[in-house]
Amino acid sequence: MEKITLKIGGMHCASCSAYLEKELSKTDGISNVSVSIATNTATFEYDKNIASMSEIDSVVKECGFFIDNEDENLKKKKLNYNLIFICVFSVLLLYTAMGQMIGLKSVTNNHTINAYIQLVLLLPILFFGRELIFDGVKSLFKLHPNMNSLVAIGSFASVAYSIYAMAVNSEYHHLYFESAGIIIMFVSIGKELEYRSKIKTGDAIRKLINIAPSTATAVIDGKYIEINVKDIKKDDILLLKPGESVAVDGIISEGVTSVDESMFTGESMPVDKKAGDKLIGGSINYNGSVTYTATGIGEEMLLNKIINLVKDTQNTKAPIQRLADKIAGIFVPTVFAIAFISAIIWIIIGKPFEFALQIFVSVLVIACPCSLGLATPMAIMVGSGLGASNGVLFKNAETIESLNEINCVVFDKTGTLTYGKPKVIKVVSNDKNKLISFAASLEQFSQHPLANAVLSYAEDCKKYKVEDFKSIDGLGLSGNIEGHKVLVGSSKFLDEKFDTNLTSIGVKCDHEFLGYITFADTIREEVPEVIDVLSKEKEIVMLSGDTKKVAENIAGQLNIKKVIANVMPDEKSSIIANLMKKYKVAMVGDGVNDSPALIKSDVGIAVMNGTDITIDSADVILMNENFDTILRAFKISKITIKNVKENLFWAFCYNCICIPIAAGVLYPLGILLNPMIAAMAMSMSSVSVVLNSLRIRNKKVV
Repeated sequence: MEKITLKIGGMHCASCSAYLEKELSKTDGISNVSVSIATNTATFEYDKNIASMSEIDSVVKECGFFIDNEDENLKKKKLNYNLIFICVFSVLLLYTAMGQMIGLKSVTNNHTINAYIQLVLLLPILFFGRELIFDGVKSLFKLHPNMNSLVAIGSFASVAYSIYAMAVNSEYHHLYFESAGIIIMFVSIGKELEYRSKIKTGDAIRKLINIAPSTATAVIDGKYIEINVKDIKKDDILLLKPGESVAVDGIISEGVTSVDESMFTGESMPVDKKAGDKLIGGSINYNGSVTYTATGIGEEMLLNKIINLVKDTQNTKAPIQRLADKIAGIFVPTVFAIAFISAIIWIIIGKPFEFALQIFVSVLVIACPCSLGLATPMAIMVGSGLGASNGVLFKNAETIESLNEINCVVFDKTGTLTYGKPKVIKVVSNDKNKLISFAASLEQFSQHPLANAVLSYAEDCKKYKVEDFKSIDGLGLSGNIEGHKVLVGSSKFLDEKFDTNLTSIGVKCDHEFLGYITFADTIREEVPEVIDVLSKEKEIVMLSGDTKKVAENIAGQLNIKKVIANVMPDEKSSIIANLMKKYKVAMVGDGVNDSPALIKSDVGIAVMNGTDITIDSADVILMNENFDTILRAFKISKITIKNVKENLFWAFCYNCICIPIAAGVLYPLGILLNPMIAAMAMSMSSVSVVLNSLRIRNKKVV
């Protein structure tokens, strides 16, 4: 099965996306379909051997839509030109029809001529708004009416009645040409504002796409040659100058600099880089000049992985959207029924036909399925973009919603709560300098994790020449230093008793025991505050493969009450499963040996180093080593879902309140809605949902 995302043209509201999603899902060879009205895309998996692209194209066309490959700039110009003409002729039409009512000079005193001028002015409005009209009628005939169907029928009813009044009754006072024109104008303006607002929701993606440079300087046979980034191959040597963007992922081979990686990690401070350090394609070099070897190009680049992940998130649907989709599927037929029944009731009551017509048109044009359809995807789009710019990547829309429901957070200890690197915390000896120098002299030839801790601690100490060096696996090291037999290792290896509660190694010179060095894995700097914040709202559990005593020592420092120690990697998922019987569980790990537990949990959160993305196992990826990024993830989830609920609430309220008003329930109080006002209200309801979603961009998450 291959996953694909297609840009779809011709969709105008939630009922359109719901209909296409339903039809694609019924097609053989296609599964996991998600059609988004917010991004105008259809994402699905398909089997090439069963469903060809030509067959998929046919299904899309049969639904009344098309696969859209048109340039966005060209499309934008077309929309602008059409809207300008619609607005110009609508204003002229409104002036001709109603100018005299507000004291303006009449175009003519002849009512017949005035009526025909109105009809003539309406024709270009219908022409430039033809896409809206044709789409509405076409969808109606295909038995999946959409928002444009409501507008088209409302406009047609107004025009048809006006022509009938002119031709049959020679009635020129009660015409509705201006209503039809203004309805189309307001709907077109609303669509334009909605389109512009939608563009802003994709700012995070566009920023990521635009940060990658198009050219780079390659080092070839000692010469510096400018090449296209697309021509870069793995292992090419590249030069990075001050102020330039890194072309592709790579490793510094020579030089020292500092790099701005904020677009990936959300951290504003530049990161110091030296030979051997990794560079992320798209990050910005500050003041140093370095050469680096290309290691990740094309789709392998971290930048492209992030872009694809954010796009996938924006094209998926959160569970909360299912209710809105179900309602959208029956919304338009229901509105037609309400409009028709309302008009009939008013005629039965004894009101004239034109009164009933006004009710009919007002109900049709005030109803807004778009606001329901846009409520969830617009918030998800902005929320996922906010996450990407703050070092938080969500795998899909469901993850954003699920994270907000978490009430238990399980932390792996080593490499997650702690740095995962041993550090010297105590040296016990009568001659500390001698002990450290001897230990460091032997450890510089070792690959053991403790060796780096000793060498870091002994950075300024003297290192001796070592002869006859030997490494005894699992026990220790031996060698001759200035004629002395030196041993470094465990209590068993040295045949000496020293502190074994924590990890320790001793040092022996000839037959003299010099003392011992104790190590511990240190807690990450930001962890205590994060645990303190989360523990106020959620149950906190720590998993560790260490002994109970070591694990409880770390847990005690963090005030974590529930500790599960001596846990093997393959046991973590069963522990998570047991916790899930009582809680909604998020597992936080390093994304490697924690993969089974990350997958098993309701939400798997991987704490990464900013270059290795374990997408398959984690639902949320924290793109930097600053541990408080996990708080950002929870906060972004919370404000996004809150925004979704706000959008849905106002969309439901708008339709539940406005449709009855348009139907005339307040007429006994002297309130009757004009179709033109109804059209404006409908257009603004969709725009308001999008604008409310955009507020997420300004939320502080740190």
